[in-house]
Amino acid sequence: MKPLPKTLLLIILGLIIASNISIDQEVYSNFILLEAPIISYQASNTVLSVVSAYNSLEWQTDSTPCIGAGGYICDRDNVVANNCLELGTLVEINGKVYEVYDRMNKKYSCNYYDIYMGMDLQGAKEFGRQTLEVIIYK
Repeated sequence: MKPLPKTLLLIILGLIIASNISIDQEVYSNFILLEAPIISYQASNTVLSVVSAYNSLEWQTDSTPCIGAGGYICDRDNVVANNCLELGTLVEINGKVYEVYDRMNKKYSCNYYDIYMGMDLQGAKEFGRQTLEVIIYK
């Protein structure tokens, strides 16, 4: 069974607190342990790169278009593919932070990024191929 998203757990906790229901301190402590740790990232490098967009379509990917190199991507809106950065690396493109969670065709070098746009084929076409500043966080 897939675990509940952290945001849903925080919403449930908020509802419990807002409802003025008295809860056992041990239960409350266990809930707090489920919160995501606060992690600080610093920009380590800024590069000018070629950025394009792709979709969950077999003719653009393979026979499993919802499975990226890092796992299931079809329910995410912050995935970017790159062949050289470690999976999980955060990058910022056009003011939005993406997680490297997929790979591109081997013919593309480290200087290429492919933003995942789900099933929005028109959005990907309109995005096209651009040369943009990419901020890499470590």
